[in-house]
Amino acid sequence: MQQDFNSYAQRIIYGHKLAFSDFVPISSKKSSESGQREFHSLLKNIIDTLYDDPATLKMPITDDLVKLDYSSTPNEITKIRLSLTKVMYEFYSFMYETGKYGVIDGKQMTVQLSVYKTAKISVKPIYLEFLSRFDVVGTKTKETLTLPCDNSELFHAWQLLSEVSSNLFRFACGMYNDDLSYLLRRAELQLGLNDGFLSECEEKLLKNGFTKRSRTNLGKTEMMFEFRYIKQSSGIIINNGSRSPFVNALSNSHQGYKAMLENFDDFDDDIRAYLVKIDRGCKVGCTECGKPEKAGWTIKVNFDNEDLSICPKWPNNKLDIRDIDFLIKFFTLQDEYASK
Repeated sequence: MQQDFNSYAQRIIYGHKLAFSDFVPISSKKSSESGQREFHSLLKNIIDTLYDDPATLKMPITDDLVKLDYSSTPNEITKIRLSLTKVMYEFYSFMYETGKYGVIDGKQMTVQLSVYKTAKISVKPIYLEFLSRFDVVGTKTKETLTLPCDNSELFHAWQLLSEVSSNLFRFACGMYNDDLSYLLRRAELQLGLNDGFLSECEEKLLKNGFTKRSRTNLGKTEMMFEFRYIKQSSGIIINNGSRSPFVNALSNSHQGYKAMLENFDDFDDDIRAYLVKIDRGCKVGCTECGKPEKAGWTIKVNFDNEDLSICPKWPNNKLDIRDIDFLIKFFTLQDEYASK
C-alpha cells in the first residue's frame, strides 16, 4: 500500500488512481470495444501523468501536509485540499462536457464554446496543452473547440462514456458499466485482505438483514467512494475520500453503545472484551466529562478484575473486518439496545 508521497497533491491524486476502473466494455452501436479500450487507456494515462507530475495542471505543489499535526493546521490543510480537488473537478467536467456535446465529423470533434459557458466551465489553455501530450491537439476559436485525432473511434468512445456515466466520478474512472464491485477488490488490497473476502462479507451481511448502499462522488470538495451495510442504525462503512485516499473500514453508528455499557455484565466475554477494546478514553479531548452538568458521564465497568471508566460518546469506529461473524453479532445486539 502506497504510504509516502512527494507532495500533498500526489496524496489527493492517489485516491483517484486507486478508484480508477478495470476496463469493462459494453455493447453499443455508438462505439466499438477497441474504441472504448482506447479512451479508457487515455483516461488511465491522464491520471498516471497527473500523479507523476501534478504541476502539469498547475496544481499547487506543497509538502505532504498530512505529515503535519492536522489539529494544529486544519485551515491550511483544508484550503490546499479543496484547491487540489477543485482542479480535478474542473478538468474532468471539461472532459465530460466535451464528450457529451461534441459533434464528430470524420476524424475531428467540434464543440460550441457556448456549451461550456452554459455549464459554467472554462476551456483553459492548460487543458489543451495537457491533452496534446496524448496526441489530442485542440484548437480554440472564438466560437468553437476543435479536436482532431487519427482514430475517430476515440471520439465515439468519449461520447459514449459521457452518455452512460451517471456522475462525474464514473466518467473520470472510465466506467462504461455501473458495476462498482471492482472497488471492493481495491479495498481488499488496501486493507490487506484476501481476494474475494469483502464479497463474502457482503453476502453474509445481506443474509443477516443488512442493506447495501453505495455512493460515488467527484465534486468541487471531494472525490470518494463508499459502501454502507446497514441494519437499523448500526453497520459497516467501507470508504475512501479526498482527505484520506486510503480505504477505511468503519462503524456506521454509536447508537446503542451507551445502553450496552450500562448492561455490560449481561453480555458474553467476547462482547464485553470488544466494548472495552473500542473505548478511546479521553484521548479525543472533547472535555464533556469535565463539565459540571456532565458529572458521572463515564460508565463504570469491571473487566478481568479491573475497574474501568468508559466514555459512552466516542468509541473507536475503526473496524477489523476480518472477524465479520463477530461484527454481525455485535451490530445486531447494538441495534437491539439502540431501540430500547
